[in-house]
Amino acid sequence: MEIKNGIILMERFPKFNYMITLGTGFSKFDSYEFIKNYHDTIPALKKDLIQLIEKDAHMFLPKGYLNKP
Repeated sequence: MEIKNGIILMERFPKFNYMITLGTGFSKFDSYEFIKNYHDTIPALKKDLIQLIEKDAHMFLPKGYLNKP
């Protein structure tokens, strides 16, 4: 896959956590600079990605875990 750099976005809930790994093959990717530049939009990005993942997460979590905390 030639993944060289990336970031991990994490959202913690009382009963489980979502961890989303975003990787890139761009060797000069600076995660600190990315977070600094997009600090205000990262929460919206995490929320959108979690909504996408949540639809399939029920297959991996015991019943009742996806109830909103």
